[in-house]
Amino acid sequence: IEEGFIVLDENKNISVVNRYAIDILDLHKDEILGKNFVFLALGNDVNNKLYNFNENGYSSFDLTLNGRIFLFIITKIGEDYTSSHDKTSIVITFFDVTELRLNDKMKREFFQNASHELKTPLTTVIAYEGMINNNLLDNPKEIANANEVILKEAQRMKSVIDDMLTLSQIESGAQISEITTIDAKSLVLYVIDSLEVLAKEKNIKIKTNLRECELVMEQMDFDRLVRNLISNSIKYNKANGSIKVTLTENYLRVEDTGIGIKEEDIPRIFERFYRVDKGRSREQGGTGLGLAIVKHISLKYNFKISIHSKLGVGTKFIVLFKNE
Repeated sequence: IEEGFIVLDENKNISVVNRYAIDILDLHKDEILGKNFVFLALGNDVNNKLYNFNENGYSSFDLTLNGRIFLFIITKIGEDYTSSHDKTSIVITFFDVTELRLNDKMKREFFQNASHELKTPLTTVIAYEGMINNNLLDNPKEIANANEVILKEAQRMKSVIDDMLTLSQIESGAQISEITTIDAKSLVLYVIDSLEVLAKEKNIKIKTNLRECELVMEQMDFDRLVRNLISNSIKYNKANGSIKVTLTENYLRVEDTGIGIKEEDIPRIFERFYRVDKGRSREQGGTGLGLAIVKHISLKYNFKISIHSKLGVGTKFIVLFKNE
């Protein structure tokens, strides 16, 4: 069975142990059978639980072994749980819950981050609306500035919610539009054209080297992938910088002359709400979900994505559609 199974007799000596437990705990069956449970080498915390186990008939806890998380369950066995403890054996079962615990952690962090991302602009909106309604702002210019801030923060909240819904749809595998053969080159040009105003605000030049490329996927997914990569390169670029977009039948590459990313930040940039420069991202209207969307679209279509970056020099993203 794919779980550890150990039985301790009434003297808390090891009477039964299965192959899974032996392999996970790196034990030798002949060396531990008949020995006290301390020979399981589970650590002082577990030993204390077993020493004091007679006080109750059930215990469960997580234990990390060799980088994996296991759920341990300790129970009594016997026909009569009220009988003498000396005649009661103990069963220890455990199984790998690493993915489950990591998913739970990711969900908690997601909701915490999402709440924070929405609470911050909402607090600003409520504060300015209160000032206007209570006539604390009576100067037309001040009221106009307050309304401008309210609109900006409301748009930011909408962007966060839109990206959260997009990410949820992608992760659930929901098909929003038809999967067809798309003209990737035309779509890249369309995205670049739609982002031209954003690029001009910082006088950023977008250079292209695009070959014909056909992909079988949802058109909206490719639009989101390209749009998030290029808009990210604009937001984190320097004034008067440049972006080069390369497309072949095998890959999409987006290079910029931006602020770059610290080496220690690179492994985390695809996490939800993770920002290498929080102030700049929020100022530019970033939600912190763009690269998470890129990652999950890549996973959906078995694309491989890599990143090369040097702080103060720039960043290069490569999405590999197929092996060259």
